[in-house]
Amino acid sequence: MSAAAAPAKDAGAPVPEELGTFKLVATGDVMMHEAVKQSADRHGFGSLFAQVKPLLDGVDVAFGNLETPVAPKANRGTKPFIFNAPVELLPALKDAGFSLLSFANNHVYDQGVAGVVETLGNLKVAGLSEVGAGLTAAEALTPVVVERHGLRIGFLGGTTRFNQNLNSSDPTRPYVVAAGGDALATAVTALAKTVDAVVVSVHWGNEYEAEPAQEQIDLATRLVEAGALVILGSHPHVLQRIELLPTADGRVALVAYSLGNFVSNQSRDYANGPAPPPAGDPRDGVLLELTLRKRRYLGGRVATEVGRAEALPLWADNNALQRKRLTQLPVDIHVVDLNKELRADTAELQLLAAPPRPLPEEQQARAMALQQRIELLSLRKLRISDRLGGSYVSAP
Repeated sequence: MSAAAAPAKDAGAPVPEELGTFKLVATGDVMMHEAVKQSADRHGFGSLFAQVKPLLDGVDVAFGNLETPVAPKANRGTKPFIFNAPVELLPALKDAGFSLLSFANNHVYDQGVAGVVETLGNLKVAGLSEVGAGLTAAEALTPVVVERHGLRIGFLGGTTRFNQNLNSSDPTRPYVVAAGGDALATAVTALAKTVDAVVVSVHWGNEYEAEPAQEQIDLATRLVEAGALVILGSHPHVLQRIELLPTADGRVALVAYSLGNFVSNQSRDYANGPAPPPAGDPRDGVLLELTLRKRRYLGGRVATEVGRAEALPLWADNNALQRKRLTQLPVDIHVVDLNKELRADTAELQLLAAPPRPLPEEQQARAMALQQRIELLSLRKLRISDRLGGSYVSAP
């Protein structure tokens, strides 16, 4: 008897039998602006992600959007909106805990077709899987399937945005999945028949818009009805809402329309106070933690569902404003675990507040810096909560 038809162990149990769980953590765009690379050159690429690394420990898949070629040999130069990154980025992402990336986005062809080929090779050497691009059209549409704890989870990716579309009509040439056509939805339907759940990454929507465009909503509905259980969105560079979509076959899919930026040099001059909160949105990020659970119901029916969704808030620290005054200060950009920072800063401030005496000048300056920092991070957390929906954002 197949697993799907096997009877539940306890036919009278009030809750379904748990067959296994799968932990997926996803974030947004890995942007290699020149200042980000300069920071990494000085401090190491691992410094960009050091605070996030503990949060990725022990997950089954950690996912992000690689919004740059990694192709030094195919390099045709970089400038604003034309990206490339050194190969050191990829082992740093791997060491931080990432295992799967999307390479289907509007910057995929920034270094031409040769840049796509070289990047795919460098990803393989680094031990990172990718979705959305391939040496052929068939390879680009080939899913990554990850088996853990009795679950088979299939991943696909595609983009509706190309800065330059160098896809060839020759199916044996390198290819990037165009998400707006029929190919991706067809691949989702086929994959859904062979795995417990399908996760799709889509690069879509309009930059810097806090609400998803109708294009995103329509495509999300199409992919969910095709069989996707989770959709992970990117491209707007700001966070957009998380939405639950019920389907005709009884599933409840989760759509994260945009996971914003993970690391970038955007909004580098943002300062809490003179700048309105939306001006800092490109520096907000999240790690979206999803627990997929496979359960057997009374009568033997087996279903895989989204059991838990929680967003861990992130902030991209950037010392660009300080460097305007202290011109010799080296560039420092890195991703901050916002909850951890708030806890640490609040604890330090409480220690400074404890003695019933006037603080010396140095401690006064430190107290002021801490209070400003706590105010900034608290505002960003409220902003993240507003963008995603408050019930998803984790407590400090």
